[in-house]
Amino acid sequence: MKKKWLIALSLSVLFYACSKNNTNERPDTRQVQIPFKVSVAEFIKKVQQLPSASGRMAPSSIFAKDSTLNTAVSDIYFFAFKNNGDRISYIHQRSTDADFGVISDSLPSGECTIALIASSDSLIISDELRNAGINLNADYNNNTILAAFPDIFYKKMQITVGPDTTANNFSLSLERIMASLEVNITDAPAIRADSNITVNVRSENTYFEIFSAWAYTGIPMQLKIPQRTQQLFSELIMNTSEEIRIDINYPDKVTNTMLTKTIGPITLTKNTKTILTGSLYPAIPPVTNVNSGFSVSINNIWNPAQTIDF
Repeated sequence: MKKKWLIALSLSVLFYACSKNNTNERPDTRQVQIPFKVSVAEFIKKVQQLPSASGRMAPSSIFAKDSTLNTAVSDIYFFAFKNNGDRISYIHQRSTDADFGVISDSLPSGECTIALIASSDSLIISDELRNAGINLNADYNNNTILAAFPDIFYKKMQITVGPDTTANNFSLSLERIMASLEVNITDAPAIRADSNITVNVRSENTYFEIFSAWAYTGIPMQLKIPQRTQQLFSELIMNTSEEIRIDINYPDKVTNTMLTKTIGPITLTKNTKTILTGSLYPAIPPVTNVNSGFSVSINNIWNPAQTIDF
């Protein structure tokens, strides 16, 4: 009996020793959170509109508006990522917040990647652990874009968060990732309720991945360019990486048959306004042949599918 008791005691001591050793060898996964601050306040004060059609800059006030753009920054989005792309922090600020433009957070010590987005209107943010990004407002079931992206500014950088908190303060200036497209139709008829002229970009980017800074479209969808004045159609476009084509659909003046004029391919550039100017209804050539009282003229708009330089 005494021998059995000694064996049991020995096994208990051995089990306790092994358990204690395993506990000591388990790595400590806790990370110290260190205060961190990044400011874009100075950038916000300097935001300007894209150049107007005449080449002049709009007023420097961030609240200045014109018929096509409003670059007053209304929302700021802050992301912090591990170097493998996993999101570790997300903060959204609105212009009504008292600390708007200054992000205060606590991040683990060591290297990480931060990204900031500022926009002239609220964005549809996908803040998953992986592939966080900005979604276009679209009906993906019907492949229809419901609203274009607002003006968007972006900056990504790799930082090292250390114990010296004074070194963890950063001031950033963001860069516009949008292009502006203007289509001026010099002979567009007066705007009416039954106006049939439409301008469409064939394929706009529908998603911007924040960590990789990659803009793309999973399902090609055309974006309707709003008519701002009688002759001007304009919108902000995110697709600045792929060639695009613009389709102008308009009625024939005589038959009212719908025709299409295609412009492109062209490539838009970030932070640049691209202006396309042309006419839909070229003048009919003067009568050159008269035979037995009949006049003959040529209407060279007959093929609605051809691509015509605008």
